[in-house]
Amino acid sequence: MKKPLLLTVSVVVGMLTWASQAANYTYTVDNGGIRITGYTGPGGEVTIPSEIIGLRVTFITGDAFCGCTNLTSGSIPRSLSGIGAEAFPGCTSLTAIMVEASNPYFSSDEGVLMWSDNNMRILIRCPEGKAGSYTIPDTVTSIASRAFSSCARLTSVTIGSGVTAIADSAFLGCTGLTNIAIPNTVTSIGSDAFSSCAGLTSVIIPNSVTSIGDGAFGGTSLLPFIRWAQTHCRL
Repeated sequence: MKKPLLLTVSVVVGMLTWASQAANYTYTVDNGGIRITGYTGPGGEVTIPSEIIGLRVTFITGDAFCGCTNLTSGSIPRSLSGIGAEAFPGCTSLTAIMVEASNPYFSSDEGVLMWSDNNMRILIRCPEGKAGSYTIPDTVTSIASRAFSSCARLTSVTIGSGVTAIADSAFLGCTGLTNIAIPNTVTSIGSDAFSSCAGLTSVIIPNSVTSIGDGAFGGTSLLPFIRWAQTHCRL
Protein backbone atom coordinates (compact mmCIF):
# COMPACT_ATOMS: atom_id res chain seq x y z
CA MET A 1 0.00 0.00 0.00
CA LYS A 2 2.89 2.41 0.68
CA LYS A 3 4.30 2.49 -2.86
CA PRO A 4 1.05 3.59 -4.54
CA LEU A 5 0.64 6.25 -1.83
CA LEU A 6 4.14 7.64 -2.38
CA LEU A 7 3.57 7.64 -6.13
CA THR A 8 0.31 9.51 -5.71
CA VAL A 9 1.90 12.12 -3.45
CA SER A 10 4.76 12.58 -5.92
CA VAL A 11 2.36 13.10 -8.81
CA VAL A 12 0.27 15.57 -6.82
CA VAL A 13 3.35 17.57 -5.77
CA GLY A 14 4.54 17.65 -9.39
CA MET A 15 1.15 18.87 -10.58
CA LEU A 16 1.09 21.60 -7.91
CA THR A 17 4.60 22.72 -8.91
CA TRP A 18 3.65 22.92 -12.58
CA ALA A 19 0.47 24.80 -11.71
CA SER A 20 2.41 27.28 -9.55
CA GLN A 21 4.94 27.87 -12.31
CA ALA A 22 2.28 28.24 -14.98
CA ALA A 23 0.26 30.73 -12.90
CA ASN A 24 2.78 33.56 -13.48
CA TYR A 25 3.07 33.10 -17.23
CA THR A 26 1.08 33.09 -20.42
CA TYR A 27 2.41 30.61 -22.95
CA THR A 28 1.77 28.47 -25.97
CA VAL A 29 2.91 24.96 -26.88
CA ASP A 30 5.19 24.99 -29.91
CA ASN A 31 6.74 21.80 -31.36
CA GLY A 32 6.43 20.03 -28.03
CA GLY A 33 8.03 22.86 -26.05
CA ILE A 34 6.78 25.89 -24.16
CA ARG A 35 6.98 29.37 -25.67
CA ILE A 36 6.51 32.00 -22.93
CA THR A 37 4.52 34.95 -24.27
CA GLY A 38 3.90 36.96 -21.10
CA TYR A 39 4.66 37.34 -17.40
CA THR A 40 1.97 38.16 -14.84
CA GLY A 41 3.85 37.60 -11.57
CA PRO A 42 4.80 40.10 -8.85
CA GLY A 43 8.35 40.76 -10.08
CA GLY A 44 11.41 40.87 -7.83
CA GLU A 45 13.99 38.15 -8.42
CA VAL A 46 12.45 35.83 -11.00
CA THR A 47 13.75 32.40 -11.95
CA ILE A 48 12.17 31.37 -15.23
CA PRO A 49 11.18 27.69 -14.95
CA SER A 50 12.76 25.06 -17.17
CA GLU A 51 9.39 23.28 -17.41
CA ILE A 52 5.73 24.27 -17.44
CA ILE A 53 2.96 21.63 -17.44
CA GLY A 54 5.68 19.02 -17.83
CA LEU A 55 7.10 20.49 -21.06
CA ARG A 56 10.48 22.16 -21.52
CA VAL A 57 10.55 25.95 -21.75
CA THR A 58 12.47 26.60 -24.97
CA PHE A 59 11.61 30.14 -26.05
CA ILE A 60 10.70 33.56 -24.63
CA THR A 61 9.13 36.12 -26.95
CA GLY A 62 10.78 39.54 -27.01
CA ASP A 63 7.87 41.30 -25.33
CA ALA A 64 7.09 38.61 -22.75
CA PHE A 65 8.38 40.79 -19.89
CA CYS A 66 7.55 44.14 -21.50
CA GLY A 67 7.01 46.90 -18.94
CA CYS A 68 7.66 44.72 -15.89
CA THR A 69 8.96 47.61 -13.81
CA ASN A 70 9.03 45.54 -10.59
CA LEU A 71 11.38 42.93 -12.08
CA THR A 72 14.81 43.27 -10.44
CA SER A 73 16.62 40.19 -11.81
CA GLY A 74 15.85 37.34 -14.15
CA SER A 75 17.42 33.89 -14.34
CA ILE A 76 17.27 31.93 -17.60
CA PRO A 77 17.10 28.10 -17.43
CA ARG A 78 19.31 25.62 -19.22
CA SER A 79 16.37 24.51 -21.40
CA LEU A 80 16.05 27.86 -23.17
CA SER A 81 17.32 27.96 -26.76
CA GLY A 82 15.79 31.19 -28.04
CA ILE A 83 14.76 34.71 -27.01
CA GLY A 84 12.88 37.16 -29.20
CA ALA A 85 14.36 40.47 -30.31
CA GLU A 86 14.47 43.41 -27.90
CA ALA A 87 14.16 41.24 -24.79
CA PHE A 88 12.98 42.74 -21.46
CA PRO A 89 11.88 46.17 -22.79
CA GLY A 90 10.72 48.69 -20.22
CA CYS A 91 12.06 46.68 -17.26
CA THR A 92 13.54 49.77 -15.64
CA SER A 93 14.41 48.09 -12.32
CA LEU A 94 16.11 45.08 -13.93
CA THR A 95 19.79 45.06 -12.94
CA ALA A 96 20.88 41.53 -13.91
CA ILE A 97 19.99 38.80 -16.39
CA MET A 98 21.55 35.56 -15.20
CA VAL A 99 21.86 32.24 -17.03
CA GLU A 100 22.06 28.69 -15.70
CA ALA A 101 25.63 27.52 -16.28
CA SER A 102 24.70 24.44 -18.32
CA ASN A 103 22.78 26.41 -20.99
CA PRO A 104 24.60 25.78 -24.31
CA TYR A 105 23.38 28.94 -26.05
CA PHE A 106 23.23 31.77 -23.54
CA SER A 107 25.59 33.15 -20.92
CA SER A 108 25.84 36.18 -18.64
CA ASP A 109 28.65 38.64 -17.97
CA GLU A 110 28.08 40.91 -14.97
CA GLY A 111 24.36 40.46 -15.54
CA VAL A 112 24.54 41.26 -19.27
CA LEU A 113 23.00 38.64 -21.58
CA MET A 114 25.11 37.00 -24.31
CA TRP A 115 24.33 34.52 -27.08
CA SER A 116 26.94 32.16 -28.53
CA ASP A 117 27.12 30.05 -31.68
CA ASN A 118 30.38 28.54 -32.92
CA ASN A 119 32.85 31.45 -33.14
CA MET A 120 30.21 34.16 -32.73
CA ARG A 121 29.34 35.73 -29.40
CA ILE A 122 26.72 38.44 -29.52
CA LEU A 123 25.80 40.81 -26.70
CA ILE A 124 22.02 40.80 -26.94
CA ARG A 125 20.77 42.65 -23.86
CA CYS A 126 22.07 44.82 -21.07
CA PRO A 127 19.40 45.20 -18.35
CA GLU A 128 17.91 48.68 -18.28
CA GLY A 129 18.58 49.13 -14.57
CA LYS A 130 22.34 48.49 -14.81
CA ALA A 131 24.27 51.50 -13.56
CA GLY A 132 27.82 52.90 -13.72
CA SER A 133 30.44 51.64 -16.14
CA TYR A 134 30.67 48.40 -18.10
CA THR A 135 33.43 46.81 -20.18
CA ILE A 136 32.35 44.49 -22.97
CA PRO A 137 34.56 41.36 -22.97
CA ASP A 138 37.01 40.89 -25.85
CA THR A 139 35.24 37.60 -26.67
CA VAL A 140 32.15 39.48 -27.90
CA THR A 141 32.08 39.84 -31.69
CA SER A 142 29.04 42.08 -32.18
CA ILE A 143 26.50 44.21 -30.32
CA ALA A 144 22.90 43.44 -31.25
CA SER A 145 20.20 45.91 -32.16
CA ARG A 146 18.87 47.72 -29.05
CA ALA A 147 21.28 45.77 -26.83
CA PHE A 148 21.78 48.81 -24.57
CA SER A 149 18.67 50.79 -25.47
CA SER A 150 17.19 52.85 -22.62
CA CYS A 151 20.01 51.94 -20.23
CA ALA A 152 19.83 55.46 -18.81
CA ARG A 153 21.91 54.69 -15.70
CA LEU A 154 25.03 53.63 -17.58
CA THR A 155 27.67 56.34 -17.60
CA SER A 156 30.53 54.67 -19.48
CA VAL A 157 30.93 51.68 -21.82
CA THR A 158 34.23 50.30 -23.08
CA ILE A 159 33.81 48.12 -26.15
CA GLY A 160 36.05 45.06 -26.28
CA SER A 161 38.61 44.51 -29.02
CA GLY A 162 36.69 41.57 -30.50
CA VAL A 163 33.71 43.67 -31.60
CA THR A 164 33.47 44.38 -35.32
CA ALA A 165 29.89 45.69 -35.62
CA ILE A 166 27.55 47.92 -33.61
CA ALA A 167 23.99 47.29 -34.78
CA ASP A 168 21.14 49.73 -35.37
CA SER A 169 19.87 51.51 -32.23
CA ALA A 170 22.36 49.59 -30.07
CA PHE A 171 22.73 52.44 -27.55
CA LEU A 172 19.50 54.30 -28.31
CA GLY A 173 18.37 56.49 -25.42
CA CYS A 174 21.35 55.90 -23.12
CA THR A 175 20.94 59.39 -21.71
CA GLY A 176 23.43 58.95 -18.87
CA LEU A 177 26.25 57.78 -21.13
CA THR A 178 29.04 60.37 -21.09
CA ASN A 179 31.77 58.57 -23.01
CA ILE A 180 32.20 55.53 -25.23
CA ALA A 181 35.45 53.88 -26.27
CA ILE A 182 35.26 52.34 -29.76
CA PRO A 183 38.19 50.03 -30.64
CA ASN A 184 39.85 49.93 -34.04
CA THR A 185 38.32 46.51 -34.73
CA VAL A 186 34.88 48.04 -35.35
CA THR A 187 34.07 48.45 -39.06
CA SER A 188 30.41 49.50 -38.97
CA ILE A 189 28.10 51.58 -36.78
CA GLY A 190 24.39 51.12 -37.46
CA SER A 191 21.62 53.66 -37.92
CA ASP A 192 20.54 55.43 -34.72
CA ALA A 193 23.26 53.52 -32.87
CA PHE A 194 23.86 56.35 -30.38
CA SER A 195 20.74 58.36 -31.07
CA SER A 196 19.34 60.36 -28.13
CA CYS A 197 22.46 59.78 -26.01
CA ALA A 198 22.18 63.36 -24.80
CA GLY A 199 24.94 63.02 -22.20
CA LEU A 200 27.72 62.03 -24.62
CA THR A 201 30.50 64.59 -24.49
CA SER A 202 33.14 62.92 -26.66
CA VAL A 203 33.70 60.00 -28.99
CA ILE A 204 36.60 59.11 -31.25
CA ILE A 205 35.71 56.96 -34.24
CA PRO A 206 38.71 54.89 -35.40
CA ASN A 207 39.93 54.65 -38.99
CA SER A 208 38.69 51.05 -39.13
CA VAL A 209 35.07 52.25 -39.38
CA THR A 210 33.97 52.30 -43.03
CA SER A 211 30.25 52.87 -42.61
CA ILE A 212 28.01 54.81 -40.26
CA GLY A 213 24.23 54.58 -40.56
CA ASP A 214 21.84 57.50 -40.76
CA GLY A 215 21.15 59.24 -37.47
CA ALA A 216 23.85 57.31 -35.65
CA PHE A 217 24.54 60.32 -33.42
CA GLY A 218 21.22 62.11 -33.81
CA GLY A 219 19.91 63.88 -30.74
CA THR A 220 23.38 64.46 -29.33
CA SER A 221 25.60 67.55 -29.21
CA LEU A 222 28.51 65.69 -30.79
CA LEU A 223 28.00 66.23 -34.51
CA PRO A 224 30.35 69.24 -34.85
CA PHE A 225 33.05 67.56 -32.76
CA ILE A 226 33.14 63.95 -33.92
CA ARG A 227 36.58 62.90 -35.05
CA TRP A 228 36.46 60.42 -37.90
CA ALA A 229 38.83 59.73 -40.75
CA GLN A 230 36.03 59.17 -43.28
CA THR A 231 33.81 61.96 -44.62
CA HIS A 232 31.43 60.25 -47.03
CA CYS A 233 28.52 59.19 -44.82
CA ARG A 234 25.69 60.96 -43.06
CA LEU A 235 25.74 61.15 -39.27
